Amino acid sequence: LDVLARPRATIPVSLFDGVHLPFGDREFDAVLFADVLHHTSDPRILLREAARVAHHGLAIKDHLKQGILAFRTLSFMDWMGNAAHGVALPYNYWRLDQWTTAFHDLGLKTVVWETRLGLYPWPARLLFERLLHFVAWVQPTK
Repeated sequence: LDVLARPRATIPVSLFDGVHLPFGDREFDAVLFADVLHHTSDPRILLREAARVAHHGLAIKDHLKQGILAFRTLSFMDWMGNAAHGVALPYNYWRLDQWTTAFHDLGLKTVVWETRLGLYPWPARLLFERLLHFVAWVQPTK
């Protein structure tokens, strides 16, 4: 699902309103968000919907606003990768405490949290890695 279908997408995309996942409760084993939530004005909305439709949990890869120049670095990366494609860029990067609070408030427990992902080769990792990315597996507590 996406709110924007890129013309040359190699994976078929179904459009949705960006707020309500058009599926029933616990219809899927898991939901995956890969670099999506920071493109929303309020990630909690999609996290809540994903928790509703996922039976076992949510796999999340996103960003952390952590450390010196984190916001500027993430904003630059986001703009370079997405601006030309018309992707919404609210630059809504959360700190660790914001992710933790959102998970708690939504009844999700963090089972896996990893920030050392090795996404970039040296020397690019010196600028673009810096614990600015994470992957997590969260599960409903209820």
